[in-house]
Amino acid sequence: MASTLRGLPEFKKRLMAVRKGVAQPATKEWAQECSRIIHDRVGGMSMPYSGTGRGRYGSATDSGYRLLPSIKPKAGRMRGTEFAFYTVVGSFHGYFVDAGVRPHSMKRRAAKQDRTVFAKKHPGYRARPFRAASAQEALRRKPPMAKVVEAWNKAA
Repeated sequence: MASTLRGLPEFKKRLMAVRKGVAQPATKEWAQECSRIIHDRVGGMSMPYSGTGRGRYGSATDSGYRLLPSIKPKAGRMRGTEFAFYTVVGSFHGYFVDAGVRPHSMKRRAAKQDRTVFAKKHPGYRARPFRAASAQEALRRKPPMAKVVEAWNKAA
């Protein structure tokens, strides 16, 4: 049975353009903007123990543990589909910076050269929330709806 709807082929073409041409570019712009905002907000508070010489995990030379270098946009794909998108990734330390850490006792841990290092109490630090606020600000600056309108109009 043939469709009596006028403009159906054009409408289908526009829907396909939105489906294929919006998610990846819109999320890429958002992720890049969100990364910039996070870098500005977190700034020098990236690592509260930088340079304190607390061993392998807290030393200033251990770049894998610092927060700012780890924050970046990353491309992803939904499993089993062609749907591609971008997210912002960072080290797990970001959760602690975002929510803060209460003072707590620390247990002994093994160190290099068969020594044991003891720490009586971790001082904790206040929360520096940046994740949700940065994501919302990036959405405000780079609204994905602009990409939807652009793809819709290009397909016509």
